[in-house]
Amino acid sequence: MRTGQAQGENITLGEFKTEVCGGVLAYFDCESKIYIDSRVLASFADADNTVPLDEDGELEPSQSFQLGTTSQIVQVRTFLPWSRMVPLLPVSGTKTSGGDMLLSATSIFRNEPFPN
Repeated sequence: MRTGQAQGENITLGEFKTEVCGGVLAYFDCESKIYIDSRVLASFADADNTVPLDEDGELEPSQSFQLGTTSQIVQVRTFLPWSRMVPLLPVSGTKTSGGDMLLSATSIFRNEPFPN
């Protein structure tokens, strides 16, 4: 995405999910559960740090997938509900209404000045 390769290949959200989930253990059922929010920002200060849970505590169904163009700032957030295998151990963090822990990762970067 940052180097223009994803833009040049017109990668879709589904293809991006496949790439992200490629290294995840089969236990997670990653591709059907992962939430990806990729959007172009006007500045780094516009980064979104909210958790995309609706009022019922479930992941919002809509996902933004903007790759950005040359030199644009892009924020990519991923969220994956995770059912703990040993629920007796205390863990803090965001949980869905079903009690799953919400694993998350965020990356914010400026795309390289690649040719359009």
